[in-house]
Amino acid sequence: MSAGRFTRKGRTQSEKEGQIMAGQVIKRGEKNWVVRIFMGRDGNGKRRYMNKTIRGTKKAADTYLNKTLTEISAGTFVESSPTTVEEYLQKWLETAAKPRLRDNTYKEYLGLIERYISRHSDVCGCLKCVLWRFRGSMRHSLRKSFLRSQFALRIRF
Repeated sequence: MSAGRFTRKGRTQSEKEGQIMAGQVIKRGEKNWVVRIFMGRDGNGKRRYMNKTIRGTKKAADTYLNKTLTEISAGTFVESSPTTVEEYLQKWLETAAKPRLRDNTYKEYLGLIERYISRHSDVCGCLKCVLWRFRGSMRHSLRKSFLRSQFALRIRF
């Protein structure tokens, strides 16, 4: 995506012509590029941007920009989140699973989270059995639109 020339008012030529530029590639060093993508406005009207550093060629940065813009327009882009697996599973257990589960099943799931996720900060072999148990939660999240793509179901154990 080529960037237009900036005018004094801070808009690009393409914005003046009616095309709003959604992303740009900025050189930050010898082989470092920052891909900056406009993500809309927050509740206060402040602009939100996603910045991603790409190490390599400008072509790689352009490829990332185009791929991300395509995912955004298709509705399949998932913005990175600081939510941990433990936080996600706790939220899922309380909001989605608890109303549908028997008390013993709920306690068993809670015990699995505490035993295999809470106590281990790194990914271990024990996580495999927990992931099998919670695969249904991923499918439920897709149906309820908590997740936008099926990346979670493509995890290989």
